Amino acid sequence: MLKSKRKTALWEEGSNRKRDTKLEVEEAYLDVTDIAMEGLGLRIGRQEFEDGREWLYDEELDGLGLFYRTGDLGFELSATRENLVGRDLLNRDRKSRTNNYFAYVQYDLGEDVFAAAYYFLRDDLSSDRESPQFIGLRSGGEAIDGLTHWLELVHVRGHDGADKIRAFGVDIGATYKLDAPWTPYVTLGFAYGSGDSNGADREDSNFRQTGLQDNDDKLGGVTNLHYYGEAFQPELGNMKIYTAGVGFRPTPKSSVDLIYHHYRQVEAADSLRDAEFDPDPNGVDKSLGNAVDLILAYREIPNLRLELVFGYFDPGDAFGSGADDAIFTGFEIRYLF
Repeated sequence: MLKSKRKTALWEEGSNRKRDTKLEVEEAYLDVTDIAMEGLGLRIGRQEFEDGREWLYDEELDGLGLFYRTGDLGFELSATRENLVGRDLLNRDRKSRTNNYFAYVQYDLGEDVFAAAYYFLRDDLSSDRESPQFIGLRSGGEAIDGLTHWLELVHVRGHDGADKIRAFGVDIGATYKLDAPWTPYVTLGFAYGSGDSNGADREDSNFRQTGLQDNDDKLGGVTNLHYYGEAFQPELGNMKIYTAGVGFRPTPKSSVDLIYHHYRQVEAADSLRDAEFDPDPNGVDKSLGNAVDLILAYREIPNLRLELVFGYFDPGDAFGSGADDAIFTGFEIRYLF
């Protein structure tokens, strides 16, 4: 699969950066099915790796994956690297030096509910030498009519340079759909990534995600959204995120979502692992702020997807009294041929 793209800024203050046209190879792979036994398959090449909530990864990676499925049981083994082979056919692009090793086993507890366990190693061969290992348990699905849940429990260990990594994270929540006109639904969620209370020792207790995640999923509507916030979009690390949302579906293929987020640091720190804007917290106050998102989506016309996203972030005391609000707006029109 090839994709051609070119970034164009309608207006960007003080910038004359050159924006090259790109022709990228998104996917190119060979499938070998029923190896030695029915249900066992091998895929070699550039392929898309994505978990349901895009909490671990959503990325096209080069390598090989071994997949098996029989009845209620399935497993996956893969060894990959990002851009092992150049992605852009028109320009030289930066290649990663991090190998990914992933093992995943899932068991279906019912028609719509699953439980899974996994091991994910990000082995960085560069001078940074950050090699976290993610050991996790997860569950998801509709255990009760109308009630869809998710659960992530993760322990992270390994090394970040000379420091040991010892951290953990939790993400839990549910969406309940009411049997009523316009199918209203309510979502509650809580995410926690541990922080480091002692920066002087050689043990790093700051939770981190894999770096390949998108944190993108549906919460009852017809379109995916950034469930940690559209304007802030933080990586879960040294942070508590409280989420409450409501939504409804005026038609079977359209939806309106209104979502609130509250963010706090676990340990006061003067940096964030990743977020959509630059200002750093002051390292004294823990309150990062609040956010409200509005997402409108329409899919009633065949092959046409319309989406309007509005995100507002109100910075907390951790960013100081003079911090400006952040606003994100996005509009997407997509036609599928």
